[in-house]
Formats: sequence, structure tokens, C-alpha cells
Amino acid sequence: MEVKKTLDEEIRALIQERLEKIRNPEASDFVRLHPDYPETQKERDRQDIIQSLQQLESIHQKILPHIRDLRRLIKDITERTMICAIYLLFGKVMQTWEAVFLLAKEGRNQEVMELARSINENLDLINLFILDDTNNYLDKWFDGEIIEHAKAREAIHKFLNLQNPVSKEELPVYEISTYIYRVLSKYTHGSYAALLDSVDVFNKDFDFHRFAGYHYTRRNFHILKDAMVKTLIQLKALYLFLRDNDNYLKVDNILKEVMPTVAEEEMRNILEKFTQKKK
Repeated sequence: MEVKKTLDEEIRALIQERLEKIRNPEASDFVRLHPDYPETQKERDRQDIIQSLQQLESIHQKILPHIRDLRRLIKDITERTMICAIYLLFGKVMQTWEAVFLLAKEGRNQEVMELARSINENLDLINLFILDDTNNYLDKWFDGEIIEHAKAREAIHKFLNLQNPVSKEELPVYEISTYIYRVLSKYTHGSYAALLDSVDVFNKDFDFHRFAGYHYTRRNFHILKDAMVKTLIQLKALYLFLRDNDNYLKVDNILKEVMPTVAEEEMRNILEKFTQKKK
């Protein structure tokens, strides 16, 4: 509840900030003096997005063979095994990435954010199947049930805290993952806060020309980079589980290309933020 309360407060503040920018006459006044500016800035944003995507597209191509290699562990594509389920989910993740690349180049911010949530949810479901020794969730999934994302967050939280010998305090894994999930859910459910990203501040209209779409696609690019890091970490964890050292090391080397460097103080601030929400 604390995570939801804090996020709701942040969302309300964001809505107010967006409304102030939209209502501010400076943008439309500027365009009257410089009518070519929106198209010029849109093209700048588009080129920045294309350039930024090159690394993610390259990594996508590098890891695809490591995912396709999982097929050798499956006798029948319809078998009810964990590895078959994971193989299918990873296949979906990789094709979702391809859709993200196409949509991002078109400045489709809303759709890109929805697909970023899909990627994260499917990766967490893969993690849940690996961590669930009983195969309870796997069996339900094969029976056609939808597994609540909270179940995956709970399992990952429990596992990472059991593997944490450094700190005596519980890591806020569940709180952080819930926060990310709720942020991306705003786009999936057509929330007002998310739709304000689709307002053209120049013309005071819905963003049919995608001036705002390109702007926010570029601004939200860190979400895509984080999702690619998560894709690699999950694939690496799978090969660790399978005790496939060769593929594990190869994926780890790819991960090093994109893994962000987080300063100790920055990480401490993040953990404190979510630890306080629990109290």
C-alpha cells in the first residue's frame, strides 16, 4: 500500500507539471515566430532514437542464437516442461523487442511503453517458473490460467533476500519491482497521466503529428535500456540454472556491453527510498 500511495502522489505531481506545460502559452507563441521548429525538433528526436536503438538492436541479434539454442533441450514443442514454457516466453520477448524497435523509430511512445511492460512481465514469469520448485504455477500456466504478476514479484523478492549475505536488512526487491510495474501500467490502462504524454504543447491538441511522441520516446529510452539489461540477466540466470557454462559466459560478455554503472551512493539512495516506504 505504501508503494501505491507514494506512486499516486508522484503521479498527481506529474499530472500537474504536465498541465502547466500544456497551458503555458510560451510553446505556441514560440512556434508562431519559428513555424519550422516542431518538425525540426521532431527530426532531431527521431535521429537520436535511431542512434540509441542501434546498440539494443545489435544486442538483440547477439542473444537471439542463445535463445534459439534452447530448442535442442525440447523434444516436442507442445510438451509441458519448464524449458519449453521458458523457450516460448523468450521467443515472445524477442519478437516483442522487434516490435519495440519499429514503433520507437515511429515515435510511438504509448505503444512502446506498453510493450516494455509486456517484456518485463514475461521475463518475471520466466523467473517464477525457475524459482517454483513445486511447478504449481507452471502447471496452471499450461492449463491456460493467467499468473498474477504479484506472484513473480513475491518469489523474486524472497529468492534475492535469501541470497543476500551482505546486509542484515531485507532488500526492498518487491517494492522496487511493484513501483516499476505500476508506472508502466499507467500506459496499458490509458491513465490520464500517461495520455498527457500524447498532448502536443505546440498546437494544444492531441499529438497526431507525434511531436510529443518522439520527444517522450527519446526521454523514456532508459526504460528500454533497463528492459534489455533485464532480458540479458534473465537469460544469464537461465543458463546458470541449466549449468551451461559456455552460454552463460557468452551472455555475460554481452551483458557487460550494456550494463549500467551505478555509483554506490546512488544505489544506497534508491534502496533507502523504497525501504522507507515499508516502514
